[in-house]
Amino acid sequence: MKKHHIALVLFVLLFGLLWLMLPKVSRPTAEHVQQPESPANLPPIQPMTNQPRVEPLESWQSNQAPSKTIPENMRGATDDPSVVEFANAYQKVEIGKVVTTVNGTQQLWDGSKLLFEAKRIGSRSRAADGTISLDAVTGQHPPIEDAEVSGTGDEAMLISSPREIWIISPTGNKTQVSPLNMDAFAPVVDPGGKIIAFNGRLLNEKGFPSSQRLYVGDAGSGQYRVFAGDEHLHNYQVWAVDWAENGTVVRVLQDHGETGGHMKLKQVRLK
Repeated sequence: MKKHHIALVLFVLLFGLLWLMLPKVSRPTAEHVQQPESPANLPPIQPMTNQPRVEPLESWQSNQAPSKTIPENMRGATDDPSVVEFANAYQKVEIGKVVTTVNGTQQLWDGSKLLFEAKRIGSRSRAADGTISLDAVTGQHPPIEDAEVSGTGDEAMLISSPREIWIISPTGNKTQVSPLNMDAFAPVVDPGGKIIAFNGRLLNEKGFPSSQRLYVGDAGSGQYRVFAGDEHLHNYQVWAVDWAENGTVVRVLQDHGETGGHMKLKQVRLK
């Protein structure tokens, strides 16, 4: 009789042990469900602690001599004929369609295919191989332009969710490629889908952004070169607009002032 009791106790213990282990094997955790897919060779996103050396932008070298005549409607914006030439030829291509859902989030659709969903989706570009880059707000706090300030004086902190740069591969994998402590926006991906240029403002320990810089680099490694216009001007804007010369040059518009004649067409040469 005692043998039967021992066998019964062992069976109950074994069954209970298997029952406890079963949920861990068969049920995916919330972490597994919510994590976006990303290529295995990409390192985890880290804050940018050491700002790379800031390099100057080069003047754009056009293969054709641009017209020396500045149209009247452009004279208030530039004295650079290359900007006029660019403005006359440039055609922005919209990538997908952004739809706002009933719960307030935004979805990026390409035809009948849902590509991305976030609190807010901004500008995007597409490479020849189908790779898409975009900026988006995925955090729970308000976007940085609607940020809340907590505290006053030296205790003030900016409570916000900065914009992030994401890459969507041709197979649909989604990977954030901008550093965690940065408000990043306006990405332009090269034709091969490997090199990305975007604007970024590093955030200090209290969440406030620094001056705007242009970041150009390999999205896979997370290593970026940093570019700026004139260093003595702190509030200028520079942003990538397109790629030229078979993806070896990214063209950049520089805007550094509110008076006329401040728009310049610059470039970053990679090779």
